[in-house]
Amino acid sequence: METSLAEDVKKPTRTLSPDSFFFMSPYRSFTTSGCFRRFSQPAVGGDALNGEFQQQMAAAFAEAGRRGSASR
Repeated sequence: METSLAEDVKKPTRTLSPDSFFFMSPYRSFTTSGCFRRFSQPAVGGDALNGEFQQQMAAAFAEAGRRGSASR
């Protein structure tokens, strides 16, 4: 028996602008605006400091820093 009314509930929701990004995990979250680069590296194993996700993230911040973007 289907008891879910989820498809009948329509509420306006806030969405992020195309140049914004929101990230949330059990450990931390952050929001950015003025995004200049996006990457699609899977976050599986993202907590491993030497993992691919962390390396890609560090490279993106380093590149932004070289271009003069504030990353902190």
